[in-house]
Parts: sequence; structure tokens; C-alpha cells
Amino acid sequence: MVAKGLLKKETAVKAQSNSQREQMTFVGYLIRERLIPPELLAQSLSEDFAMPLLDSTEVSLEKARQLLDRIDPELVRDSQILPLQQDDNSLMLAVADPTNPTINDIGFRFDVGVSLWVAEYDSLAELIDQLISKNLNLSATRPAQGAANGACSDDENSVVAFVDSILTRAVQGKASDIHFEPYENSYRIRFRTDGILYQIASPSGDLGLRLASRLKVMAGLDIAERRLPQDGRIQIRSADKKTLDFRVSTLPTLWGEKVVLRLFNSMNHDLQPEQLGFEDDQLAIYLNALKKPQGMILITGPTGSGKTITLYTGLNRLNHPSVNIATAEDPPELSLTGINQLQINNRSGLSFSVALRALLRQDPDILMVGEIRDLETAEIAVRAVQTGHRVLSTLHTNSAVETLDRLAHLGISNFNIATAVSLIIAQRLVRKLCSHCKTLQQLPRQALLDQGLASNASEDGLLFEAVGCELCIGGYRGRTGIYETLVITPELAGLLTGRANSRELLDLASEQGFRLLRTHALNKVMSGITSLAEINRVI
Repeated sequence: MVAKGLLKKETAVKAQSNSQREQMTFVGYLIRERLIPPELLAQSLSEDFAMPLLDSTEVSLEKARQLLDRIDPELVRDSQILPLQQDDNSLMLAVADPTNPTINDIGFRFDVGVSLWVAEYDSLAELIDQLISKNLNLSATRPAQGAANGACSDDENSVVAFVDSILTRAVQGKASDIHFEPYENSYRIRFRTDGILYQIASPSGDLGLRLASRLKVMAGLDIAERRLPQDGRIQIRSADKKTLDFRVSTLPTLWGEKVVLRLFNSMNHDLQPEQLGFEDDQLAIYLNALKKPQGMILITGPTGSGKTITLYTGLNRLNHPSVNIATAEDPPELSLTGINQLQINNRSGLSFSVALRALLRQDPDILMVGEIRDLETAEIAVRAVQTGHRVLSTLHTNSAVETLDRLAHLGISNFNIATAVSLIIAQRLVRKLCSHCKTLQQLPRQALLDQGLASNASEDGLLFEAVGCELCIGGYRGRTGIYETLVITPELAGLLTGRANSRELLDLASEQGFRLLRTHALNKVMSGITSLAEINRVI
């Protein structure tokens, strides 16, 4: 692949090392990380393994569907190996990864030899999903069999397979949330990918109850309770032995229970501050604040802006056997080995303030509070800093300077804010332009002026815009952070203690090098990382 120019040598070496560490095949790792466009990878594998390249449009769906009835759909879904047809001597399989060891297992189950056709991964995944979904829609019209003696019915098997396929697609597509939504005459399933919701399936409306029940069983919830919201968690093992974690929330709506799953998969995050999107000077500010022996670091922004991951990268950098780190979270989103994580449970009386008091009796060096919501929690956090601890937490505010007002409105004195808080980071997440299809567009200089780009823009006014291709969604692929970092310097602390207003604080901070979110966002536009339309959507 290096010789063909499909991979750089250093990328190939790193991929080989990572695949071995994660106990994956090399080809499987290339597919998962999308290091080579799927069609080029399939072409290369077809040549290298001397196997025919599959044209998915020529597949007999009827023959494939008959074979699916003889094999566990979960095996097909997890392995992404699809039986296409069988004769007396051979089973024809479509594979995206010819080195997948499950190929032999499937051949053994059918008790015949196998012949392999290489398929483009995305086309194969879509074909498998279509077949599993089609089987589900067909079975929905059949009466249940075997319910009386406790055996699983065809309906139940199909619902299980369909739910499993949805979860797999969400993980493979790097979705953050899955929405199962019932309506009067329809049913909708949507993924949130890179912060945007997309509809991915519309099964028959009469399946809503069974889909909700299946998800509730997986999450250990009460399937008989349909009048009240419930919360739970699903943990499953993927085909490559990784633990996949889903937080489950049910909500009774007019036409049935809506179920939302949030995906928490620690393998998707490197948990390194350098990977978050900080500009160089901002990264240095964050790392310096983490090194201080005491002080409070506050991460702010709306829901879904990536605050928790920023906190986790900080904790991960501080995690060392010589320090005691404890967190209070609602709920913990990732499991961090070496860090004592406590889940808030307001129903049992374990609030943030109660948890924080308890953690302070556990000889901590560093504390992380998932969110400061009230005066009591804020006061305890401030006292923890004043007694020599490092504290990290979040607030729901729109900007760094607004956070100072928010703490004051909670009831914290300006003196305590000035002496306890060392750094405030406000952040947003924006989608990154797809590197394969982004295209330059020319904007009139007046348009650049209107957007605040005049001082940075070149005379020709060229900026990248989203287009869209088979490797991305609408011209975007992945997200990056945009930040503003407000360091509470001695001068700023003095002004704050003197009851200065937000405008005065912002003016002094700007003199000391502070820049607003939009300024940093425009830098990413000029660098070709994101588009003007995207930052205008988010900020």
C-alpha cells in the first residue's frame, strides 16, 4: 500500500503498531480509521489477494436473505461478512477485510469451503443493514411463535438484530447520540454526528413498543413502567473486544416512549490536550494552569460543547500514582483508571455538594466537580482551593467573562472569585471541513469586512467551503474545539475585587492578550480547518 501511494510509510508503521496493540487486523484498523478511501482500499485488496471485486448492485438480495435466516445476524453485523449464495461445494462471502479470522468460523458453520469477494466497506455495511432491516419489516407482520413456552419468537430475534445493527452503525459512524422517536403514524431513528442530527432509518410505526422494550431490557430498566422517565446504561462488547458504553434515557411522549442513547467510548478519545484544537498560546496557558499546586480551572459553554472531554484531558495529564484525584460527576462519561470517580445520585441525596464534602475527607490532591450548579457547591469548591487543592469544574455560561458574573450571581464574593479562580476557558465545537472535498470560494471584500475578516483576508478573498463526498457528511468530517482562555492575572484580580463591571474586565483582559471566541474561530476559517458558515452556525 505504501508502494502504491495509498499510505505514507510513517502512517503505515503507526497503523501496524496500533492494530497489534488493539488486537485487530491491519486491514480492519485501516477501515476503522478510514486511512484509505473505501473504494481505493477495496481495489487494492482485490489486487493484492487476487480476489474478485464485488459489485453490490449485482447481489441477489433474495439468496442473501435466505442465508441470513441460517446464521446469527449479530455475527454478520459484527464481522461485516455477508454470505451471498451457496452451492454444494462452496459458500460465497462478501468481505471488506479478507484477513478477518471470522471468515473461517462462518465457513465452519455452513460446513463448506468459502470463496471470497472483496467489497467496499461502506457499501457492504449498507447492504447488511438493509438486509437485516428488511428481515425485521417482514417479520413484523408475522404472529409470534413460541411465546407460550418461553422461546424467542422470530419477531423478537428480528428486533434484537435490528437494535444491534443500529448500535453498531452508530459506533462505526462515530455518532454521539441515537434518537428512537415514535409518532402517530410513523417511527424515526436519528443519529447525532458531529453535533448535527440525521435521520438514518424509518421502521414501521408498530415496532416502537418493541424497540423501546428491547432497549429497556438491555439497560436493566422496568419495561412495565411507561408513564415516567427512566435512566440506565448499556454496556456491550464489540467484535474487536472493546467495551462500548451507552447512557439510556426514556421519556413518555404522546405516541409512546422516546429513547435516547448517548455513546461513551473511551477508545474514541486520545485524552491529550494537544488533540483538542487549542491554539499554541492557549494550550500553554491550559497546561501551565494544570501545573499550579492550587487554584480553580473552570470550563464553560453550552451543553454539547465538549467541556467534559476538556476536563478529562486535564485529569489524564495530571493522573499519576503520587497524587489522589477524585471526581463527582452526573454521570461519569468515561472511566479513567487511577482516578476515583463518584456518580451523583440526587434521588438518594448524593448531590454535588454532599459528594464534594465527602471527597474532601478522602485526602484528595485534585478534585473535579462535574458542574457547579448552586451556591453551596460553589462555596465548597472555593474553600477547597483556599485549603490548597486544585479544583476543575464546569459552568453553563456563554463566555469566559460572563462566568465571573455567574459566580457573583450565585453568591460568591468578588474577593473569593479573584483568589480562587486561576483560569476560565470558554469553548465551542465546530465541524471540520473534509480534506478530500473542501473547495475554495471567492468572497467580495465587503463580505469579508462584514464577517470581521478584513484584517486577515488576502486581497483575492479566498476561503474554503463545504462540498460533500462519499467520505464525509455534507462536506464535514470530525470536530475541533474553539476556545477563549481568560487567565485571572493579579491585575485582573485586583480589578475584580474592586467590583469592576464586565466591560472593564474585558478591556483589561484584552490589553493583556485575551481574544474572543470569534477571533479564534476566524483563525480556523483562514487556516482552512472549518468554514465561515460553520462558525456562524455555532457562534
